[in-house]
Amino acid sequence: MTQRAPSLLAWALALAVCAIACRRTVAVAVLESARGTTERSRDDLSRWSVAQPGATFAMGDAVRTGPRSSARVRFLAGGAVQLGPRTVVRFSSRPQSRRGNSVRVVSGEAEIEPGGDEIVFETANGTARVTRGTRVRIAAEAGIERFVVLVGRLEYERRGEATVTATAGERLVVSISTAVLEPVEPRTSAAVTPPSPPQSPTPVAPSTEQDAATVADNAANDGGGSTAPIEPTSPATPGATATAVHASNGAPTVDGENAPDAPQPDHVDLSLDAGDSFTIHDLASTTAARVRFGSHCSAGGRVEVAGPSGTLWYRGTDNVTIALGSGGWRYRLRCTGAAAHPGGEPSGRLRVTRDSGSAPMPRTPPRTPVDTDGRQYNVLYQNLLPEITVRWPRAPSAPGYTLRIRSPGGQTRTMRAPQPTVTVPSGRLADGLHHFRFETEGGATARSQETALQITFDNATRAAQIRTPVNGGSFGATAHVSGLALDGANVSANGVTLALDGQRRFQGDVPVPAGTPVVIRISHRQVGVHLYVIRSGAQAR
Repeated sequence: MTQRAPSLLAWALALAVCAIACRRTVAVAVLESARGTTERSRDDLSRWSVAQPGATFAMGDAVRTGPRSSARVRFLAGGAVQLGPRTVVRFSSRPQSRRGNSVRVVSGEAEIEPGGDEIVFETANGTARVTRGTRVRIAAEAGIERFVVLVGRLEYERRGEATVTATAGERLVVSISTAVLEPVEPRTSAAVTPPSPPQSPTPVAPSTEQDAATVADNAANDGGGSTAPIEPTSPATPGATATAVHASNGAPTVDGENAPDAPQPDHVDLSLDAGDSFTIHDLASTTAARVRFGSHCSAGGRVEVAGPSGTLWYRGTDNVTIALGSGGWRYRLRCTGAAAHPGGEPSGRLRVTRDSGSAPMPRTPPRTPVDTDGRQYNVLYQNLLPEITVRWPRAPSAPGYTLRIRSPGGQTRTMRAPQPTVTVPSGRLADGLHHFRFETEGGATARSQETALQITFDNATRAAQIRTPVNGGSFGATAHVSGLALDGANVSANGVTLALDGQRRFQGDVPVPAGTPVVIRISHRQVGVHLYVIRSGAQAR
């Protein structure tokens, strides 16, 4: 009996290892077709190799496409995912569904084709379940995931909160702290357009960090986004009409010199200098924005505005007032004749979102567990730096443990604990790449694997929370403005500077000219400039 015990133990260990390995290598999907460059990674996402049609993927694997490339991956349990250019999809190593597949769109754009059992999408703080027969388009960028339901139903489960259900014609926008449902305007074109003819395979460049204006513009023009057409109000000339010069890619046209001038709104909600770029938060269906030429055009000019509905041209001597619907817009000032400023033609990007800015900002930091398993973790945070709990799974027994942390700039620190778990409070670890490793205390020293953690500010975070005035409320010649903003933000309202206190609060009374809204300006180095348009009851429409 005693002689058989080691043998039985060895068999048990062998079976356990086999079970884990077999589970890891069981195929869950196959690359059905590919155009351009398609690559695969096994488990760690640090090494990539070219993938050919017929290649299979197991849990933990990933697939990515290069520029001007696309791929179609079929799930063996039924259904498929179509990847657009520069898209990364990972098959979860910790499936959340016993009946179907668990995946995550890490970046880029993909579309799920119905079939088979449910599909579970992992997000930063929850899971989105796609029921059988549902067709969904997903776009992921800068920590924001957008699910557009084309057919069927999607259920989003956020840890500790009620389930949110999105049905056909709705879009679910998920960030590190919020999940918001929005209506969408169905479009007939497919989410993923076929790329140009196949080219020689080239390495897929890693994703790079984008500036705030670019992120905002891309977010405004995401697949299936809600975009209202430009609808100028109260034409300056009775009977005048606006004619759009449509551009196939949404960029300003270069052949619109002879296009008719669009009528301009008869009121102004906010003003900007030619070349400014920012995000506008306004609940009204149309925002009237005055573009000032400044010293750019001494003999007047035309402002070309391109957006979801096409391109419009506005003419003026030293300024024009343009009408903006929701979505992303690009504009450019083109001077009349040869009177252009030496600095060239100023241009900018504007994003209009239909919200009042009253949604609360997070009051508690994100709490993230990190296991010292040799992998790299990525954490996005908004207004508060994350709280990190570092764990050593299956650590050997010891009288104590030491956590060694190596941070950017060569800074090192140690933290001791009686158990192989240490919580690093919010604010101790700043932006950047940090490395962790546990060591045992007493006797022979054992060490965990070194693990990396990248902490990154979420460029899609809200810049502010507006408390007063309330949109649609009552205010006369003055209005009391108050709210919260990101640490380090510059705040002003109707030209009056408002200082932040130690709790990131601002408040003050500002003048309100008759017939105009309150415009609160929030400027922050990481999220750019945001303008919040708050209208009285008489102005709200």
